[in-house]
Amino acid sequence: MRPVAFKTRAAAEAYLSKVAPSISKVRFAETDANFSIDYAGGRIGRCSLHRGSHSEMSFSVSEGGEVHMLLPMRSAIEFQERDVSVEALPQRSGLLLPPNAVGRAVTQDSFAGISLFAPVAAVNEHAKRMLDPDKKLQLDYGTPRAADLSDPVIEALCRNMVTACHELLSVRQNGLNAIMSTQFDELLIGLLTVAVSDDTRRALDGPPPEPSVDVVRKAQEYIRAHLDQPFRMAE
Repeated sequence: MRPVAFKTRAAAEAYLSKVAPSISKVRFAETDANFSIDYAGGRIGRCSLHRGSHSEMSFSVSEGGEVHMLLPMRSAIEFQERDVSVEALPQRSGLLLPPNAVGRAVTQDSFAGISLFAPVAAVNEHAKRMLDPDKKLQLDYGTPRAADLSDPVIEALCRNMVTACHELLSVRQNGLNAIMSTQFDELLIGLLTVAVSDDTRRALDGPPPEPSVDVVRKAQEYIRAHLDQPFRMAE
């Protein structure tokens, strides 16, 4: 994650239109004279994190194989999908877009916020660990929505998005940055996996999944084959 400076509005639009597979056609409403942006972003492991403050902007959202969480910190953002409109407000909600979201998002002037993008494959992998690894996963991602910050899961996700941005931008050593990126990647994807689907939310309140039949069978076979030997937990 690093700061990126733009000399022109066109340069910023071209760069931001490619920050994620689901984002395209970024457009700033202001003229070149009034255009402004302060941006930093990049990949952190499997996901990517972006922080920006800028003048009024809009962008298109399409199916890009990822889950997108956008936290407005100053001014609101509105997402429009066909006849449905969803608005996220600073200090109150975040904009949560599932992989099948298609529409256009518009920010107000003097907007500031943080975006988290996580690939569906990473979210599904985490969900399988939470649910039943032996069953075919059919996760219900729901629809585009304003995620209420009073929800403990949403609050934890957004708080850690802010923390990750602050910490990763303050660390100058590449080795330490890589270690922190790995940890934040796992944490943010885990929280986003719970936030995006009722299926994984229910798993938080239920018992942990039973070990697969194959795992149990192998453990039993090993114990029977080594009954006459000292048993170590590491095995």
